[in-house]
Amino acid sequence: MIDFSYLGGVILYVRDMERALVFYTQVLGLEVEIFEPTFVTLKTKPVKLHLHLAENPPGPRIGKSMKIPQVYFKVDDIEATFQYLQKAKIQFTRDIFEYNSSTFVFNFLDPDGNPLGCESHTRH
Repeated sequence: MIDFSYLGGVILYVRDMERALVFYTQVLGLEVEIFEPTFVTLKTKPVKLHLHLAENPPGPRIGKSMKIPQVYFKVDDIEATFQYLQKAKIQFTRDIFEYNSSTFVFNFLDPDGNPLGCESHTRH
């Protein structure tokens, strides 16, 4: 059997690479690993996050009203992360909620409307 369990990366499509890079590097604090005018790889663990320039990005495939994250980030302090993104005037699609007895999450959008989320195993 071929092993498909290792995920190498996630691709998000963006309309404006410069605007996307400001968001992902300055707001989220990610570092650029590879830069091409139409393709950027950001340093994330354990898989890479790639941004592809697209004139007409496909966007979320599940309907714009749901905004379920395509990508989520693991964070140590969900409250502090939420407050930080509030100050950055990020558009949230769901406030912090208890996903199960040991996981807290919230959802938000990048400048192109790609749904993102944050997850923590503690509330603080």
